[in-house]
Amino acid sequence: MTTSQYPLTRLFLIPENEAPTSSVLSFQSARAVENYFGASSFEAKLAKEFFAGASGATMLFSRYCLEGARPRLFGANLSPLTLGQLRKIGGSLSLTFQDWTYSASVNLSGASSFSAAATEIQKALNKHLQVAAVTTNDSITPVSVSFTGSIKGILLTVKSVTSGSMELGARISGPGIPAGAEIVTQCDGTPGGAGVYALYAPIQGTVSTKSMKESYGVLTVGSVTDGIVADGELVKGAGVPASTGIEDNLSGTGAGSTWVVNNAPTHTVKGGLTMTATPLNVQYHYIVGAPTNHGYFSIQPAGAFGFDENPGALSYVGGTAATALGLSQMSGALNSPSSGFPTSAAAYMNSLIQNENGQFSSFQVTGDPLVKLDPAYQGDLAAWAQSTGGLNTFLHQTNSTPPAGSNATSQSFDAYSLLSSSGGVSSSLAVHTVTTAMPFIAVGHGPG
Repeated sequence: MTTSQYPLTRLFLIPENEAPTSSVLSFQSARAVENYFGASSFEAKLAKEFFAGASGATMLFSRYCLEGARPRLFGANLSPLTLGQLRKIGGSLSLTFQDWTYSASVNLSGASSFSAAATEIQKALNKHLQVAAVTTNDSITPVSVSFTGSIKGILLTVKSVTSGSMELGARISGPGIPAGAEIVTQCDGTPGGAGVYALYAPIQGTVSTKSMKESYGVLTVGSVTDGIVADGELVKGAGVPASTGIEDNLSGTGAGSTWVVNNAPTHTVKGGLTMTATPLNVQYHYIVGAPTNHGYFSIQPAGAFGFDENPGALSYVGGTAATALGLSQMSGALNSPSSGFPTSAAAYMNSLIQNENGQFSSFQVTGDPLVKLDPAYQGDLAAWAQSTGGLNTFLHQTNSTPPAGSNATSQSFDAYSLLSSSGGVSSSLAVHTVTTAMPFIAVGHGPG
């Protein structure tokens, strides 16, 4: 059997957005992992196990996201920056997303915190959203779908649909479901019917099987007087709920076309509409490392606008204030495009191997809820590992890892898994080596 020439290098596929979809993160010590993911993170726990007694070992991380991932711009580490220094930052910011341009002028002299500064930056970038289309004689009709289902984490299992058809991007409601819960993708099952769906944000705990509702609006375009109507656009008009986004195309592309919008109006809305670029979301994150801390700004499309599965990428930020805020390429920001809708585990791993030159001997996934609910999730990865003829070994465990150089538990997957199939992310990945003094860090959980 062929053996890998990289016995001390292991890849960890994580579902959370701590690892960008566009990069493989490389660490040579447990301390470096702690400083990037946080001293109390699950990744730090794995790093202590992996590097125990090992010399010259390398730990790789990549995001393996079955339910899609929004594009993100991860800013450089600003933890040494004081609030007083932050307040002195002002100037212009500009970036592009899809065919849209965002320009803003920021003055952070009144910011009470770094999080408040993120809010100010977000308001500035969204203040003058570019007009994407202007339409007339339109209508938005509310639709309600009744179904029976249960929820665990990010996964909604639809048992049966009583009326109508499930639509991506629509809101769901019912006992125990927080307001704004939205379907991102369908993982398997009958299209629009019974099956497993991924939600935009995880539900805390579980929701047992019960009657639920899905609500959305169907936008019918009368005529287009300017621009192009498309997925991801913000819809504005009399009677249209705030933050209404176009989520999916049902039919056509111009006059007479129909689209799913995420917010159902209380009654049918009629009249002219204006569509704009999707709003951006800006956040500040602070991670306690060991001993190096990390604070950074992140920018991504607003979560309710469908870019978990629609491919796209943000540009780096330009302007006179971009570098001081860690958002320019020069400052060390990291640009992570969306994964798009996942294809297969084999496609993902083949792309990874091509771009990484096969520089890992073993790999495993971590504690994703999909591991527990979908045996094919690990089974397809194990089957791909077997196809490499021993060059890459799949480790079945999700809550621990053997020390570097050890593959002793690599064959503990079950036969059923190998006969199943599931999705995986196909992406082109570039190496980004991370040392103890990292220029960026990302945090968050769930799709998007």
